[in-house]
Amino acid sequence: LEDLLRKIPSLRVYNAIGLFDAATPPLSQEMTLSRLVSDRTKQRMRSALFEGGHMMYLDQKNYELLNSQLKEFIVQKE
Repeated sequence: LEDLLRKIPSLRVYNAIGLFDAATPPLSQEMTLSRLVSDRTKQRMRSALFEGGHMMYLDQKNYELLNSQLKEFIVQKE
């Protein structure tokens, strides 16, 4: 991930995290991502925590929030 972020300056990463995700637990995701990227590229990553499991978007409220945040993330300038 770090190599890609360095090679592609326009690349940004959005990470949606389900609070009750047993497949990819939130703390594990945070620890893994913190080891994969440096402080130099970390500003191009965004993580968001949602109430729910691995497929948090199945809940309508989470779906709408995720949809809104993704749209904002996509149009946002670096």
